[in-house]
Amino acid sequence: MSYRDGSSDRAAEAELAIVAVGWVADTAHLNLSAAGVMLEPHGSIEVNRFLQTSASHVYAAGDVTGRQVLVPGAIEDGFVAATNAVQGATYPLPHLLSPSGSFSHPEYAQVGLTEAKARETHDVVTTVVSFEGMVRAIIEGRTFGFCKLVVDRASCRLLGCHVVGERAVEITQLAAIAIAAQTPVDELARVAVSFPTYAEILLHAAVRAAVELDLPLRGQAETLGMTR
Repeated sequence: MSYRDGSSDRAAEAELAIVAVGWVADTAHLNLSAAGVMLEPHGSIEVNRFLQTSASHVYAAGDVTGRQVLVPGAIEDGFVAATNAVQGATYPLPHLLSPSGSFSHPEYAQVGLTEAKARETHDVVTTVVSFEGMVRAIIEGRTFGFCKLVVDRASCRLLGCHVVGERAVEITQLAAIAIAAQTPVDELARVAVSFPTYAEILLHAAVRAAVELDLPLRGQAETLGMTR
């Protein structure tokens, strides 16, 4: 196989090549136009914030709308669409804070805003902590990876969390709760998590962010802040 790496031509041997092209809604043979249901150019069903289609009595939910193509989003869609189908278009989609990632090796996951997106509307502080210092990661020999937090400087609230490494998907679930609860990063830093766990990396990252923001720390968080 020949490929281009920047300005260089390279070659590699492989037994299998996989190309990821994303998902396309399988609507071509449903004859939805007969029911007055309009489609997006890529084949997904066009819906409004009530998940109502262009045919006012028809609602659509899940991957077929092309909104998120994730299980949590599809579950939320199902509730919204079913509620509105029975009660009328009265319940809009809530603001979704949906973690996303992949159970690859290593795992990767994110929730909330990226640093670039956050900087468009916020003055932010970012902090990155490596898995190399986490006891559980050392025990299991899985020290590759990092956890990055994006924090609003004014409110000290967590805006985004991005993780590459073991249990990344699960770690971001905890960050999602903190973001949804609008928890200040110094309060997150004071949460006592079980030891040794991979979730500790979120605490360590929160401590570093609190130190960067010159916020007071107490207890375990104060000890971690002094040693980092």
